[in-house]
Amino acid sequence: FFSSIAEHPPHDTLPAFTEYSVVGTFREPRVFDTAADAFVNATFEQQTRSSFNFSRRSLSAQIARRITQAVSAQVSYQIQRTEVFDQGLQPEDLLAIDRIFPRVRLSSFSAAVIRDTRSDPVDPASGAYLSANSQLAGRAIGSQIGFVKSFFTAQAFRTVPHTNRVVFATSARFGLADGFPHEATDENGAIIPGVVITDLPQSERFYAGGDTTIRGFALDRVGTRHIPALPNDTLNEDLLPIGGNGLVIVNAELRAPVSGGLGVVGFFDTGNVFARVTDIDLGELRSAVGGGVRYKSPFGPIRLDIGFKVNRQPGEGLTAWFVSFGQAF
Repeated sequence: FFSSIAEHPPHDTLPAFTEYSVVGTFREPRVFDTAADAFVNATFEQQTRSSFNFSRRSLSAQIARRITQAVSAQVSYQIQRTEVFDQGLQPEDLLAIDRIFPRVRLSSFSAAVIRDTRSDPVDPASGAYLSANSQLAGRAIGSQIGFVKSFFTAQAFRTVPHTNRVVFATSARFGLADGFPHEATDENGAIIPGVVITDLPQSERFYAGGDTTIRGFALDRVGTRHIPALPNDTLNEDLLPIGGNGLVIVNAELRAPVSGGLGVVGFFDTGNVFARVTDIDLGELRSAVGGGVRYKSPFGPIRLDIGFKVNRQPGEGLTAWFVSFGQAF
């Protein structure tokens, strides 16, 4: 259990605001005398940012069970409500804010199955990781917006024969989502008569680009864009991410030790984000190639990667580089 309360003086453009954060967690091993564990988390917070204030309430409950040594499954329920107010936002900031702070009530059930045979979850040299996750949100369970969403991951790791611990790692990720029809609302949350949409909230859409997806691009800056703009674009005219309902990401990486804890890698990443599942087109995948350095610290791998875009589009730079902890996948 954690809580904090703070009074903040008025910002240049925002009124005085009391910040607080209360987080509670409960765990029940072997719930109802079964092999499953139960988890309940509740969050109540009110925070201030430089150009807006927000309050958030969330509750989640999860039951997880290990079926075999390698296979586990879990089901969960979550409800969340976020409000953003006292705004002094610029138009270009709205997309990012809506993604982190969805201004709708979301209530959903989800289920996941995982099979993990990796030799090491942090820095694997062999084995595989498979997961499938599905989520359903609907008005019947208290959500303001309904949708169905699935995400699949398949990763494989193999030590290259006749080498000194050189590892070939591959990963494929696929995301599929579809929104249920609902009435559109304006900036104040009022219903717009006669306008029905199926868009997912920004927070529930898929995004790509960055150090764990496609490394030739900045975070979330992979998408489809046309000139002039088309309704199914997932990047706007300023190259800012809109997100989409379809996702394809494929990675391949060769990891070679050099000396001590130092190693080098070469990689190829490809994928894209699509507005709708029916828009998925393998001919529109964006790709990057590159390399990097790894250092095995006591806390896990520290990595430096630099990626180069393949077939750059107008307005795009050639490279993107990243420094982070852990392997890319």
